[in-house]
Amino acid sequence: MTGLELVTGPVVEPVSIAELKATIKLDDDIIDDDAVLIANLYAVRMVLEDHLDRALITQTWRMFLDVPPRGELPWWDGVREGADLPRVNRAIVLPKSPLQSVSSVNTYNDADAATLFPAANYFVDTVSDPGRIVLRTSATWPTVERVANGIEVNFVAGYGPSWNDVPMPIRTALIEMVRVVYDQCDGVGANMTAAMIPDSAKRFLMPYEHKRLNAGLGE
Repeated sequence: MTGLELVTGPVVEPVSIAELKATIKLDDDIIDDDAVLIANLYAVRMVLEDHLDRALITQTWRMFLDVPPRGELPWWDGVREGADLPRVNRAIVLPKSPLQSVSSVNTYNDADAATLFPAANYFVDTVSDPGRIVLRTSATWPTVERVANGIEVNFVAGYGPSWNDVPMPIRTALIEMVRVVYDQCDGVGANMTAAMIPDSAKRFLMPYEHKRLNAGLGE
C-alpha cells in the first residue's frame, strides 16, 4: 500500500497570466477577474501533472509505504527480453518526475517513533525516469514494525523553481488545455479530467509520458 501527500507546492505556475491572455487571445473585457483565470490554470496544471506523473515546478512530496520492497522482482516482459532469472528488489521507485533529491527516509516502530535510515545506505538515482532510491551493495532494507505506513520517503521533484525551467512542449500543452476549458467547458477548469485532454495538447505531451509504475516497486 502506498500513500502520497504534497508537503510544499510550487511557488509559481508554469505559465503566467499575461502569457495566457496573449497566447489564447483572451480579452480583458471577458475576463475581468484574474483570479478566475488563475483558478483554471491551477486546475488544469493539476490534471496535467497527474496525467504525466510529473511535478512541473519544484515541489516537496512525502510518500509512505507499508513495508520496503523485499524478495525478488521478476524481469519485465518486453523490457529485458530473454532473461529468465529474477533479481533481488533493491530499489524504491518515486512516483513524481523528474526527481531532484531525497531529503530523508524514515522507518516507524509500533509506537509511531521514527528512525532515520542513513543516506549512506542508498543511492539516489535522479537520471532514471521515474527516479529511484537504490540500496548500496552492502546495505539491506530496515525492519519496519508499524502495521501501516511504516516507511516514509521525503523527496523533491520538478524541473526547477521557475516557469522557464519547464520544457516548452509541456507549457504549450498546458496553454492549449486552458484554451479548451474556455471553449468547451464554460470556463470551469475544476471540472476538467485527463480524459478531456485534447489531441492538440497530447501530441506535445507524448515524449513526457511513461508507463505508470506502482510507487515503491523496484528494478
